[in-house]
Formats: sequence, structure tokens, C-alpha cells
Amino acid sequence: MTSKPTDRAEVPIEDRWDLEALYSSDEAWEQDFRRVEGFPGEIASWSDTLSRSPARIASGLDRFLMHNRLLDKLYTYAYHRRDEDLSRTTYQDMLARIISRVTDYAAASSFLIPELLRIPEDRMSEWIETRELRPYLSWLEDRLCFRSHMLSESEERLLDMAREPL
Repeated sequence: MTSKPTDRAEVPIEDRWDLEALYSSDEAWEQDFRRVEGFPGEIASWSDTLSRSPARIASGLDRFLMHNRLLDKLYTYAYHRRDEDLSRTTYQDMLARIISRVTDYAAASSFLIPELLRIPEDRMSEWIETRELRPYLSWLEDRLCFRSHMLSESEERLLDMAREPL
């Protein structure tokens, strides 16, 4: 015998995701969503500047990782709200909007890893030991090991732009 699915309102609160830990309301989500509107333009303005100094890399990575955390938070909230009740188009729309924003950001930031990988290996080996880059050491090492697999900047951008339709 099949049973009718439980309505979300009937699920005990302790058995639900605590999405209020991310955002207290959809309006709070919308405020952060408006904040990320300028992220693609901001990161695009860093292109061809990261190789100037360890301080420039550290500043760029600090903002880049902050952007990623906020985009992840927006995505997680919309994704799980959508999954609570697939019949509610509000959350399907929110998820589609954040996916589009993440895709725009990925395309705008596609220069970042190739630009870091173009810094001569001996210079980067020195810089990675500096005080400025110490907080990013693990992150940088995880990416620098791909130096031999680097695509051109235009190829990396093309791959990032293909995320949404794929």
C-alpha cells in the first residue's frame, strides 16, 4: 500500500534542515543575492595584476574566497529550499538565478588560476613562503600542481562559460 507523502508543514521541526542558520528569511537571501551582482566585474578587474606581488595575490585570493563562500551560501540555501517542496516555483527560480550568477562569476574569474600558473615557478616558490601567502598555502599548492595541465586563458574561460548549459 502506498502512502501520501508527508507535507513539509507536518514534518517535525527537529527533522528539517536548519536553513535559518544560513538565512533567516528569503528577503535576507535576496539582500545577499543583490550583493553578489558586482562580483564578476570586481574579479575581472584583477586580471593581469596578480603577478605583481605576494600582497596582490593575497588580496585577490582573500576577496575571491570571500566571494566563493557567499555564492556557496546562497546556492546551498536555494538548493535545499527547492528540495523541501519541488512544487514551489519560488525556490526553483532562486536556484536558477544563483546558478546563473555562479556561472557568470566562474567565467569572470577564469583568468585567476591560469594567471597564477603563469608566474614563473622559481618566483612563485619564493613568494609562497612569504607571510602574506601563508594563509593560502594549501589552496595555492592544490592549484599549482596543475601547472602542466594549464589551458590558455581563452580555453579556461570557454570551459567556465559552458558550466550552466552542461
